[in-house]
Amino acid sequence: MRKILGSVLVVVLLAGGILLAGKLHYYEVVPRNFQEVASRSVYRGARQRDALFDSLVDELKLKTVISLTGTVETQRAIALQDGVTYISYNWQGSGIADFPEYLQVARLLKDPRRQPVFFHCSGGEKRSHAATFAYRLEMNDSPEAAFTFIENQGFSRERLPRLYEHLVRYVAWREEH
Repeated sequence: MRKILGSVLVVVLLAGGILLAGKLHYYEVVPRNFQEVASRSVYRGARQRDALFDSLVDELKLKTVISLTGTVETQRAIALQDGVTYISYNWQGSGIADFPEYLQVARLLKDPRRQPVFFHCSGGEKRSHAATFAYRLEMNDSPEAAFTFIENQGFSRERLPRLYEHLVRYVAWREEH
């Protein structure tokens, strides 16, 4: 009898888990493409769902949020309600942006008065990698070290050759400015 009750309990729990999984989206509880760029001060990722974004603002005690996809009004409201500075840029989905904006974002990320800071794009891939790269250069990484850093976070020169070439040109531009 105990075996039967135990088996029934396992089936009920599994069925409940499957039903719950169907109702609850994975990214409502797990931050999408979320990574720490600098210990407890600079974070990057995809645009999060509003409830999870609100949790991140609270848990990380964010001072600044930078959107690289333009203003997300609901998240701007959440940030402002919590006294968090909300800054937005409207970079292309390819991650390619004007070099002065890369430098502006890098300097915002580096500024200890703005930290902890979370920056995001839509998927947490191209634009976020470009901003991370610019930040790492601003933190005095060599271009090779900055590329290695973003490659360890998922960037691929082969998969994103246009963005890679643009970032190489950014290095040359930055040396002149």
